[in-house]
Amino acid sequence: MTTLEQLAAGHMRRQVADVARIQVVLAELWDRTIDPADIDGSFARFQAGASTLIKAGRRSGELSAQEFYTASKILAGYDRPGPDVPFQPTETKANRAALHATSVARAKRQIGQGVPADVALEAAKAAMLRSAKRRILEAPRRRIIALSAADNDARGWARVSDGRPCHFCAMLLGRGPVYTAGTAHFEAHDGCGCQAKPVFNSDPTGGWEPGTRRMADLYAASTQQVTGFWRTDYAYALAHPELSIDELRAAFDERHAAYFAARQS
Repeated sequence: MTTLEQLAAGHMRRQVADVARIQVVLAELWDRTIDPADIDGSFARFQAGASTLIKAGRRSGELSAQEFYTASKILAGYDRPGPDVPFQPTETKANRAALHATSVARAKRQIGQGVPADVALEAAKAAMLRSAKRRILEAPRRRIIALSAADNDARGWARVSDGRPCHFCAMLLGRGPVYTAGTAHFEAHDGCGCQAKPVFNSDPTGGWEPGTRRMADLYAASTQQVTGFWRTDYAYALAHPELSIDELRAAFDERHAAYFAARQS
């Protein structure tokens, strides 16, 4: 039998896979359109096509999120439908501005600093793809959050990892199912594949999963004495998956003490 955790993980994987297919088309469009001799003009042409793809991706993601929410609620034991929440516009000025700022604007600055145009534009394409991923996945995330906020059967929402989260996402995952109607913003960076899942009042776990509990324990172990070491402590934990939380806590304390001893010597 499918669990809520498995359902949420499947939703996250589908969203990321759908975006990956759009990224392939965006990359091909970039290669056909962007002209180093006319960066601004060619980007305007690229943006027109890219906006259509991103709009379609956002709407498809919202519809998938709606289906996921309904399936999650049924699996949670409810026979009442989810709330009727209007869909949001699929294109915003912020989306268009982000594409420009993360790609062409950056490339032009690098070219002005002496970076070869082909190198700068290749880096700009990679940045554009990461930004597009963030913007497309923003729509289904917001859909889940809006539905959770409007549903009396939901206590809020929780973050779902895309598999191997960065230290920033791991910290947010470790907060667990604390997000409510008053927490409407989903923190995400360019390239982030994390998703949101609803947490219903009937859930006996309160929305906690083994992975998120471990992230919470790791963060607490890293910050119990001092703060500021989370990035390196998290990297250490990833490199030593065989260690228990108690063993990692001891290792973190030892690493912190060694750092401060070195600074004082």
